Amino acid sequence: MTYCDIDNKIHPEMTVLDIICRHRETESVFKKYNEQAGTCICCNALFDTLEDVAKKYNLDLGVLLSDLKAVANSASTGNAQDERRGVGSKHHRKNSRFDP
Repeated sequence: MTYCDIDNKIHPEMTVLDIICRHRETESVFKKYNEQAGTCICCNALFDTLEDVAKKYNLDLGVLLSDLKAVANSASTGNAQDERRGVGSKHHRKNSRFDP
């Protein structure tokens, strides 16, 4: 069982894959760290835990974790606002010109 199956919280023990699986928008955070790491983190450390990635590439785990959580939280807040407004709901889509 992966963290994708458990909850939405990001933990240092999660793999890069688990994090991106649960929070697709965090891929941009990993890309931001590629230059500092000297490699594509998603390409070369997909199955490593966040803690191992920080150690392997000499990254500040606390800052990385904070950046990931900030992006994930802002995205989930946006999704909650969309749901309250009915964006993506059946009612909203029915009024779309693409629906019969």
